[in-house]
Amino acid sequence: MCPSLSDFPEDGLGSLTQLRELDISGFSEELEAFPAGLVKSFQHLNLSGSLESLWIYGWDKLKSVPHQLQNLTALKSLTIRDFNGEEFEEALPDWLANLFSLRHLYIIGCENLKHLPSSTTIQCLSKLETLWIHGCPLLQENCRKEENGCEWPKISHIQTIEITG
Repeated sequence: MCPSLSDFPEDGLGSLTQLRELDISGFSEELEAFPAGLVKSFQHLNLSGSLESLWIYGWDKLKSVPHQLQNLTALKSLTIRDFNGEEFEEALPDWLANLFSLRHLYIIGCENLKHLPSSTTIQCLSKLETLWIHGCPLLQENCRKEENGCEWPKISHIQTIEITG
C-alpha cells in the first residue's frame, strides 16, 4: 500500500495484457476520487479481456464506485470494500448490469450502503451465483430473508448468499 499515492500513469496498466487479478487500494485519503490515470487504465484492461478478479478499496472522501469499472465486462469477481464516506451513495450503481460476466460479488465494510442496484440490474447479472455481504449493517438488514428485507426479492434467486456481521 502507498497511503500517500495521489496519481497514476494513464496507461499504467495497459501493457499488462495477461493481468487476471488486481487489488486497488492505498491512495491518499485526501483525494475525492480515484486518480484519472487509473480509471482510464480500466479501458485498456478491457481491451485484452484478461482481468477476471478485482478488489477495489475505498476511503472516506469517495462518493461512489468509479463508473469506469463498467468497462470491465470480462470481470468474474468483484469485491467492493471500505467505501465508508458519509456522502457515499446509498445504493450500488445500475451500471453494474454491464458486468455481464460477473459470477461473484463481495461487498465488505460499506457501512452507509443501504441498497443494491435495481431489480432490473440484478436480473441482467444472469451469471451471478455468489453474493457476500459483510460489515454493511444497513444493507445487511435490507437483504435478510428472515426480516422481510426490502432487497431480498432482488437477490432470492442467487445460488449462494452470505450475509454476516
